[in-house]
Amino acid sequence: MIDRSRPATAVQSVVWVPPLGGTAERLGYLKDVSVPVLFANLDAAEPDPGDPFASLSRIVQATAAVGRARHGVAMCRGASALARALLDVPDQFDSAVLIAPFAFSRARTDAADALAAIAAAAHVGDTAAIEAILLSTMAEPGRSTTAARAWAIACAHRYLEPATRAILPWLSSATPTGTIDLTTAVRPPTRVLVIGQPGDAVHPLDVAEEITAFFPNSTLHIGTGSADILARRAELDAVIGDFLAQGS
Repeated sequence: MIDRSRPATAVQSVVWVPPLGGTAERLGYLKDVSVPVLFANLDAAEPDPGDPFASLSRIVQATAAVGRARHGVAMCRGASALARALLDVPDQFDSAVLIAPFAFSRARTDAADALAAIAAAAHVGDTAAIEAILLSTMAEPGRSTTAARAWAIACAHRYLEPATRAILPWLSSATPTGTIDLTTAVRPPTRVLVIGQPGDAVHPLDVAEEITAFFPNSTLHIGTGSADILARRAELDAVIGDFLAQGS
């Protein structure tokens, strides 16, 4: 049962839940946060074949519990994992920021071909092919920005890591909500900020919209282009900082 009488706590620490191939560096986000930022190492999970995101959710929950963090910020696959954690333990987080979530109630079978191509390229160490595939998922003019190209190059090298390569085969077929029935599930009172962007095939705007519609205390911030989460990080980071501060 959710304790709805419990007041929100001041931000004392934040959990960062990274995207695929992400690291503790946070990709330029949470730069001005003065409290400890805890890294939820999703690559340490041993995914349950029947419900992989349940395993990722447990990593998020454990990281938050150890650091007594009640606030989370996540991107892409990490955003889907944090959304699942909000469902699994509805009163663990006071606020959550979901940047360009990858999926929610449906498997991303539409991304299967791209992920299979990335997996094949990673298997032979072809970083140029991975970079080209990633950039092809963005609409112009975002695709041609310096930030997008730098991101694709960095991801291409990280996707060669064994832990990341092991995720690629199941990512498009897994549903973040697993067997949870969203029609009867508890809708957490958590404050949720969802950041979406148009023209991004990897992080479709309709996923961000679906998540916003599900969580009752949520806000959707829509960018202007397919690479905003990369090219306009400083601006979005200010939005995130303001959102977290409002819950203090």
